[in-house]
Amino acid sequence: MGQKIKNTGFESIINAVCIIVLAGVFGYLILNWNHLPNQIPAHYDANGTIDRWGNKNELWLCPIISLILFIIFTVIEKYLITWEIKMNNGTVNSYRVSKQILMLVKMILIIAFSYITINSAGGHTLPNAFTVILLGAIFAVLVIGLIQYMYLKKKMNRRNM
Repeated sequence: MGQKIKNTGFESIINAVCIIVLAGVFGYLILNWNHLPNQIPAHYDANGTIDRWGNKNELWLCPIISLILFIIFTVIEKYLITWEIKMNNGTVNSYRVSKQILMLVKMILIIAFSYITINSAGGHTLPNAFTVILLGAIFAVLVIGLIQYMYLKKKMNRRNM
């Protein structure tokens, strides 16, 4: 890997939020397992309406997927610098933007899956705007990250002239 770059405070906070949310949702399920109904909402449509009911064991699906996503995204973040060095001559700023985009998307997904899990455990529908908010948040992170990335590229090109 070669080059090691420490996490910024912002990146450390994102990772801490992810770990706390993951631990919280697993803890919630473990502590409340005996009090949860045997039938829970197992799937929602795009409007947040329950369209399938399932066994409470299905509540583990979202937290497990979240944990897998956390691991995959974290591994990608660790090896991202190798890719950035090859693609952008090792500029730390472009690496930071790429890493923070990944980290924010990871956090949004973990929070969303955890929210779905807690919501399902209570037998509730999702808010109508849930899908729009989720996709909007991911889209906003990607657009803002892309704008930052383009700005850095433009700045680097000016320096090289």
